[in-house]
Amino acid sequence: MKGLLKSFLHFFSGAEGTAFQYGYLTGAAVSILVLILLFLLFFLLRSQSKCKGVLLSSAGGSLYISASAIADLVKSAERDFPELQILKTVLTEKKDFHTLELRVNFPPEEGTNPLPAVADALREKIFAKLKDTFGIESIKEINIDVHRGKRAT
Repeated sequence: MKGLLKSFLHFFSGAEGTAFQYGYLTGAAVSILVLILLFLLFFLLRSQSKCKGVLLSSAGGSLYISASAIADLVKSAERDFPELQILKTVLTEKKDFHTLELRVNFPPEEGTNPLPAVADALREKIFAKLKDTFGIESIKEINIDVHRGKRAT
């Protein structure tokens, strides 16, 4: 490995640089730069964007429901689930629908239901509240991230 590195450095550090050496070095640098730009572009296009609210159209006009109003509605569902503590709610927008990202604490205590059952019940409750209260049906996913296993103080 050391010999390969030494020959590589000798190839490019010679006093008599040829056009091939300069072209090779330029091509390699441009190729690496293009790969980095493609990598960044891929992640920028693939990432979800935070959404400030949901726009609902009706016959008489439009109705805009802010992300904070949705977060307050989600927080109100917390009282039905004493084993969960909802810390943060983020509304994101994908191509055709919206997603809610919830960060929760789930302190395991005796007699509590398992987390998958609680998470499914919470999702159903939030979907029902969103439809009944605001008429929102464009939120198709609720992703729950368990941040800690104890209550935040």
